[in-house]
Amino acid sequence: MTNSTLNSAPAALLGACLACLSACSGKALILDGGPQNTAVTPPDAGAAESTPLHDEIEAFWVDDARLYWATGGDSVPIESQKMQSCLHDDCANTTITYGGTSLYGEAAAIGQTAVFWTKRDSEATVLSCPNAGCTGTPTKVVQDPNLNPTAPFVADGDYFYWTSAFDTYRCPSAGCAEIPEVVVQGETASGMQIVGAYAYWAREASPAVDGGTETTWEIRRVPKDGSAVPATIKTITLTLGITMSWGGFTVDGTRLYWLDDTSHVQSCSLESCEEEAPTALVTTDTVKFGLQVDATNMYWVEHPVSVILDVAMYCPLSGCSAPQVLISDLNFSGTLELDSSYVYWEGTQAVAGGITDDHNIHRIRKPTQ
Repeated sequence: MTNSTLNSAPAALLGACLACLSACSGKALILDGGPQNTAVTPPDAGAAESTPLHDEIEAFWVDDARLYWATGGDSVPIESQKMQSCLHDDCANTTITYGGTSLYGEAAAIGQTAVFWTKRDSEATVLSCPNAGCTGTPTKVVQDPNLNPTAPFVADGDYFYWTSAFDTYRCPSAGCAEIPEVVVQGETASGMQIVGAYAYWAREASPAVDGGTETTWEIRRVPKDGSAVPATIKTITLTLGITMSWGGFTVDGTRLYWLDDTSHVQSCSLESCEEEAPTALVTTDTVKFGLQVDATNMYWVEHPVSVILDVAMYCPLSGCSAPQVLISDLNFSGTLELDSSYVYWEGTQAVAGGITDDHNIHRIRKPTQ
């Protein structure tokens, strides 16, 4: 799946961002034009497409072919909430609804072959359908009453990964065996990511105590099939109120990237991260969250103190002293979704007395070097 998604914002800012995500309503898909080569190209004019989804949206995800969303909001009864998707290039004529209703709107994941979501019931049932839709009833992947149904999930290939109360597991989209595969025993994986052959997550190793202000986090990894003992690749000390679990770190095939105690972007090799001195890639002090990387760039969200709206920023992976603005009118949810070519976000519009959701999902081509 792609939710995506995961940051290092102070607790108050994080709570505000998540609260706004739940307030989405009536999105439309706005697909904006050609490659972006300039530092600032706000995608607020000349939209190539605008397709109303006619839904209140709890959360959304993307892959290279489809836009996925979970319906929700105050006006949608729990029993009517559902998972839907459409093709990027013709949403109005390709919208499908996956079987099952009464779902936890943000508890979903998009894999390469299947969509996974959680049904709102006492057993926290995880269901799946092929990405292009079910031909019958959804597959029951697993029932785990100890699963946290409101936590972000992860999918990779044909597997679904989740954190239970005590361990971290995975199952194929066809469903679990009697006992699911254990990925990490005795640990709950906060902010889990699957990259290549490994699962990565953050563990709060030493919480602040006795009025202290420092918390020690460990970035951990294990083969995604659980075939080895987990290892710590980096130990990070942060101030109280900062978390690594919601976009405070990310990885690619060779390096770890994280937000340090001053909200600077640091990096080190995955194979020698504990031993080597980190490399500072971005040293601006604005509070950052939602750190992500692709093959060429870093992306994150900021909330500058001088403006109301969040902004999305980017820099080359090689680092920069002056990050560039990618999106200047980001919705308060502070959520970015990436596929191989585009960045997606929720937009805003001016209304009497302030700014509100514009009921659209936008996309713009990723910056080119």
